[in-house]
Amino acid sequence: MQSKYSAIEWQKKRREILQRDNFTCQMCNTFNPSLGMVEIVDKKKGVVELHEYESNPWGSLYRLSSSDTGQTITMNFNDNWLVLPILQIHHVKYTEGNEIWEYEDNDLITLCKFCHTKVHEQFEIPMYDKSGKLVGKKKFQPENFSSGRNHNYKPWTFIKFNSNKEYQVANVVKPTIEFFGFAYENSVEIQKQANKMCKEFFDKYLPDYSQ
Repeated sequence: MQSKYSAIEWQKKRREILQRDNFTCQMCNTFNPSLGMVEIVDKKKGVVELHEYESNPWGSLYRLSSSDTGQTITMNFNDNWLVLPILQIHHVKYTEGNEIWEYEDNDLITLCKFCHTKVHEQFEIPMYDKSGKLVGKKKFQPENFSSGRNHNYKPWTFIKFNSNKEYQVANVVKPTIEFFGFAYENSVEIQKQANKMCKEFFDKYLPDYSQ
């Protein structure tokens, strides 16, 4: 029997909410740039960053753009894969008889798997009938439908294959950095900026791997 989470209607609604919420957990602010471009705004510094990540069986690439430098770099993690948070859609209320996609957008928010579980463990979810009348509140265990992963490593760590083709934590990651520059630009200065962007990225999001 096909899961309701595999339904086209739910996949469309889920995508809309993820995009609206910038592919970011609305509780802890962790994000997943493998699902789409994430825009991070530092209002104090007036800096905008764009994050994208893609991976395949042979390696992974992380693209980072910054309005501070006006530069885009690609960090090639080679044979290391970045574990990113699983994002799920939380229903802030339930209506009797509704399918999971039959809710207004403001009744749905993006949460990471950890925060989603915590919310359901700590709070009762209000339940309404079709007329909008509150009929009760109840704690639910969120359904742990498949994420497509065959490992359980924590987000924002790197994993790699060992000699037995099994996943293990990668303790050291040395990305190669690619960037674009015009012939008339100072390549040495651009390289310095690219290295600085990479270091600041690791310091902020991956401190265990700081360059």
